Amino acid sequence: NKVLEKYHILQYGVNPNKTIELAIPDTETDTDEIKKEVSKIAQTITNEQYTVKINKIDMDKRDQDKRWMTILDYITDELIGKKEYKVTLTGYSINPKPRISIQTSLNSSDPNSKEHGDNIEKVLKEYLNSKEMQPLVKNDTYKINVYSKDKKKIN
Repeated sequence: NKVLEKYHILQYGVNPNKTIELAIPDTETDTDEIKKEVSKIAQTITNEQYTVKINKIDMDKRDQDKRWMTILDYITDELIGKKEYKVTLTGYSINPKPRISIQTSLNSSDPNSKEHGDNIEKVLKEYLNSKEMQPLVKNDTYKINVYSKDKKKIN
């Protein structure tokens, strides 16, 4: 526990192949020292040698991911709960920048599909620019993609 706190270890796990995986902030510089301490502790407890693998986490991206996961939850509740939007699936990605993906039950050949996709995008932009959503969106630039049932972009 002291090592976890000392080095701000975010996550850890032990694999059956005697590898200890650690997730640490990308700002942490003492990776060799962390590996030595963790390896020593593991050997003391188990009398076996473990390899220590470190994954550095971009904390800004991690924060952004958490915010956009929450945003997607709100969007999903708003869109899937209303029949007029014809939304069947929602998703998001933050790489390289935030992107919301919306799948509808319309076919791209439907004469109203483009208008419907544009309308969903407009509704989402208004929602994301609202006072209640601004603390989550912050100054992130984002893209909204609306897709038809046959996976064609309709906005």
